[in-house]
Amino acid sequence: QINGPLKGIAPLLGVDAITFVLMAIAGLLVYAVNQRRLSAAVIAAALLLLPWPLRQLQWFAPQPEKAVNVAMVQGNIPQSMKWDPSILLSTLQTYLDETRPYMGKAPIIIWPESAIPDFEPRQNGFLTMMDDLMRAKNSSLITGIV
Repeated sequence: QINGPLKGIAPLLGVDAITFVLMAIAGLLVYAVNQRRLSAAVIAAALLLLPWPLRQLQWFAPQPEKAVNVAMVQGNIPQSMKWDPSILLSTLQTYLDETRPYMGKAPIIIWPESAIPDFEPRQNGFLTMMDDLMRAKNSSLITGIV
């Protein structure tokens, strides 16, 4: 919906407001058809069209000089193997190996939300090691863990 007719609402009220307006429009249209109420259809059309001019406003100015390089690392671990405890160490090694080339080059490195398919307390050693490596190279890691 971010490029749809209601995109002008997002900078003001957020994407949840777009969802709310879309639900209201849908509800009004159903009501208009079921109850044969033209006024509900007119209100739905107004909710769709009134935010239209907001699409043209430039709410921010791009600042390329403040751009940040980000590296996204995908381990490509098959779903059938991801949660297999016998390949956990191999999975962690894959992510470490795929991440090394970006350490020090990208200030932010992102792994998938389930990159570490284990409970956090059991991976404190690995997480501490990754934190030490990242700090030494002035990079930060964003990852998911159970």
